[in-house]
Amino acid sequence: MEKLKLKINAIIQSIDPNTGEVTKETKIHNLVVNTGLEELVDNGLANIDYVAIGTDNTGVQATDTELGVEITRSSVTPSNEGTGIRLFDKTFTFSSGESYTIVEAGLFEGATVSGSTMFNRLTFAGHEVDVDNGVRVQITITLSAV
Repeated sequence: MEKLKLKINAIIQSIDPNTGEVTKETKIHNLVVNTGLEELVDNGLANIDYVAIGTDNTGVQATDTELGVEITRSSVTPSNEGTGIRLFDKTFTFSSGESYTIVEAGLFEGATVSGSTMFNRLTFAGHEVDVDNGVRVQITITLSAV
């Protein structure tokens, strides 16, 4: 019997939107939640096309179905990084007057919180964002035979 191994890694970067300079970087592993496992079995990664960020650093649970406090969500198209490897890469920028400490992110199959399936959720040390500081979320999904 062949087994499959699913690995999810993420890189969160604070970005100067004017220069593209990376001012802070956090690398972490994260959890595919129960709804994400069901989505993977039913549809693979075909429907995972949104990434969201938020401000709630409550610990991740397999039963999570949404971010704790979602700030924004945006469409993302994964790139093929090799056999069984997909990269979801999105940079978020902010308007004047917006200021948050981003501490959570996740992939989703829908554009809105209501009725959307969450694939994974991760929490990390805070990344401050405002008009002068964006945040880049890179989530790599690797599926391999073991």
